[in-house]
Amino acid sequence: MSKQFKAAVRSANLNNDIHFHNLRHSFVSNLVQRGVNLYVVKELLGHENIKTTQLYII
Repeated sequence: MSKQFKAAVRSANLNNDIHFHNLRHSFVSNLVQRGVNLYVVKELLGHENIKTTQLYII
């Protein structure tokens, strides 16, 4: 999926600093802004440790 994302970024003439993983960070930010419990976010991301999830919101 990452290769397809890169191709889409290139074809849309977007900044090359945009990576597939940016979508994951945006997803987490959106959930947190909407008040979703961080432990729910942790489970959605498949993290074993809440501290890993917290790295996304710092």
